[in-house]
Amino acid sequence: MNYSTVSSNNKMIKSEKKRSGNISEEQRNLLTEYMTNHPNLVSGKFSKTFTVDHAAKLWQEIAKILNACNGAEKNWKAWRKCWQDFRSRSKSKQGEINVHRRQTGGGELCTTVLTPDEEKVMSLIPKNLTDGHSTSRESTTEMQLNEEDDDVIIKEVEYFDTDSTTLKTMAFDNDIEFLEENYDTVKKSMLADINDNKENTFDAMGKKKDNNIESDAVVNGTRGHSTAKCTKTQGKKPFAIRKLEQTKEASDNLVDIANKDYKLKQEYYKQKLEYIARCAEAKERIASAAERCQMS
Repeated sequence: MNYSTVSSNNKMIKSEKKRSGNISEEQRNLLTEYMTNHPNLVSGKFSKTFTVDHAAKLWQEIAKILNACNGAEKNWKAWRKCWQDFRSRSKSKQGEINVHRRQTGGGELCTTVLTPDEEKVMSLIPKNLTDGHSTSRESTTEMQLNEEDDDVIIKEVEYFDTDSTTLKTMAFDNDIEFLEENYDTVKKSMLADINDNKENTFDAMGKKKDNNIESDAVVNGTRGHSTAKCTKTQGKKPFAIRKLEQTKEASDNLVDIANKDYKLKQEYYKQKLEYIARCAEAKERIASAAERCQMS
């Protein structure tokens, strides 16, 4: 083993440690001033006009300036790391100060204070990175309920019981009763409200409008003897009535589908039982024929 090479390596390590020592106050001030004059280098955002090569040249330039001063001697990558550490320490101290400011209910006073150099560094960092977005508001949700737009939902579940060969239908009885029994009552009440509103309507000249339109024409469409004026005045049916009719039609379709499905399945299982019975009879005949053959 060559002890000369080992000693030379140890000297190089010691020299590197000595070269990367603590920076002086003069070097810190120069580094802060240089970064103030180069905001692109502070932000670290690259573009077509400011690339990685441009940033490397600037760091090499400031490294020559700082190494010419009294204090530590570093390469440009080490000076870049030095600036990053200095900036992160300043942000951490500012964060501690902000936490103490936002505390409530008493407590110890905050003894953490930024140095003048750290204040310069903080002036180069955007406020929203340290204090947050103070002007932004919390999102709010507004809910509006419109009774006319509420849909009548009918949930219906069908299943087939193979043991009893019957189709069972489970539904909400209240919704079915409302659609089948109270349909005419609801329609009459809506027509009464519509007629009351039409009797109290006036035109732009203050004259009462002639709205002698029959209720059946509003619900079931215009009759054959209605005039063109009545047809033009009626327009479309109210939204609630149209929605009610559509819901009733949908429920009727569901009932028809359920009945058809029930009949199909009933016929299927009927034929299946007949087939099973025929198979059983055939097996019995085969067994009896085999017994007769053995006896003979």
